[in-house]
Order: sequence, then structure tokens, then C-alpha cells
Amino acid sequence: MTKRMEPTVADLPEHRVEVVEAGQSAADGWQPCQMDHNIKFDTRSIESYCFADWHPEVYDAFVLAAAVEYCDRGKRRQQGIWGRDIYLRVRVHNPTLWSDAGVDDVLSVLTGDKWRCEFIQRGAPVPRPRQDTRSCWQDQRHSSVSGVWRQCGICSACLLRRMSLYAAGRREACSTYVWESLAASSFREGAAAGYEGRGKAMYSHFVSGVADLDRLAKLHSSPWDRHTLNRQIKRLCRSPDLGVGGSLDETNVRSKVLRLLEQHARVAGIHGELGREFVPSPTT
Repeated sequence: MTKRMEPTVADLPEHRVEVVEAGQSAADGWQPCQMDHNIKFDTRSIESYCFADWHPEVYDAFVLAAAVEYCDRGKRRQQGIWGRDIYLRVRVHNPTLWSDAGVDDVLSVLTGDKWRCEFIQRGAPVPRPRQDTRSCWQDQRHSSVSGVWRQCGICSACLLRRMSLYAAGRREACSTYVWESLAASSFREGAAAGYEGRGKAMYSHFVSGVADLDRLAKLHSSPWDRHTLNRQIKRLCRSPDLGVGGSLDETNVRSKVLRLLEQHARVAGIHGELGREFVPSPTT
């Protein structure tokens, strides 16, 4: 009986892929995997998360993951031979970091293939992502201007955001919000030109938003609300979401929450009683 021989690395189908930027060419003998053509991904979902402490290695990780998927889909496995011999060349910000990370071994274990990754220096760093975080809960159908999704600017979340930035001395472009101006002479005039949803529904959202922030400003001064607040702080500090043995210092948390509420109440008073600039009518 003839013994079946297991395939060696030399028997594995070979696949060489080089990730290149738009307009670049891969080296001879390498298949190009072009950014923005073969690999496409949107970084907007990580921009707010990474803005405060941006590391370009995060971008490199996205590119590497996408390139691995491209290699996996681009070279079919042969019948009777599971593994493939895959060479992958990727341009990254820190080649030494990635070369020492043991990527080859991890991918080989995960896929059953023989991976040989080469990390080379990028020609230019990826631009630092801008910050366009979302606070608004309105969906695209109700807060778009000329086909561009904005934040409404008048719900409680948007008003709190605007007040927080105001207190911090930060300024945002008017085009961030549908309601571009909080100092307009009327509710309707505060919205961007071309926006058609200026009816009673949005006005109700605005009134509710102002009421929510007004209540928040008075939260720390009401005995009943203070009791509820203390109960919620206790629950937060002992939340099971903190993990086994996890807890927060209740005194420290209470101090920070009260300082936040006091600052909010102070800014609310400075900023015109939370939107008093608006004429209280949805039609004027």
C-alpha cells in the first residue's frame, strides 16, 4: 500500500501580493493590491475614538486586515491541498514594530497557510483624522441639508454639545448643524437655507431639548433629584460592567458629577437661559 505524502511548502500554490497606493505599481512578479480600488474602507467610524490620541498604527492595522482578506479571496485553495504559500508586502508607518509583532505566525495558525509578510516604510504618513463626532440622535432622513447628513443642533444632545464646546472656548463650523444659528430672530430662520423640515415636529424636539437641559441645570439643587442622583451614582460605582472586583470610588464620582452639573447650570445661565434667543413660535 502506497503511503500518502503530505504536501511540503514547495508544493503549496504561491501567491505574491503587494499593497500599493493609487497610481503606484507593484514590483516585478508581485500582484498589485491597490488602495481605494482593491481595498476600500471608511475611517469615519474611528475618527472620534482615536482623535485624542491618534496612532497611525491603527490605520496600518486596517490596511493589513484588508490585505489579508484580499489575499485569501484572490488565491483559491487547490483540491487536495489546503494550504497556500502567501507573500504579502505592506507599506506601514513603523516597519520595525510590525516586523517584530509575529504576524506571520498568527496568520499561519488562523488560516492554515504559510504567510511571509514584509513590512516596508510608507512614502508619506497618513494625515491625522479630523474630529466630526456625532451627538445627535436624528437620522439622515430628518437632518440632511442638500443631501449631506448633519446634526440637527436643537435636540437635547446637540444643545448640550454646543454648550459644552462654548464653555470650552471651542468653535464649530455653522455647517455642522441643520440649525446653524442659535441667535436667529426666529426658529425657522435659524435653520440652513434649503432645509425643508422646519415644521412643528422639529419645533417640539427643540422645546423638549431646552426643557431637558433646563431640568439638568436644576438637578443638583432639588432635594428629590439629589436623592435620585445619589442612588444612580451608587449603582454606577457598583456596576457589573466594571468586571470582577471592579468598582469606582463613590466620593470621587459624586464630586465630579456635581461639578459637571454646577458648571452646566452656570453656563446655561450665561448662554441666555438655554435658547431664550428664539422666538417661541414654530411659524415665525
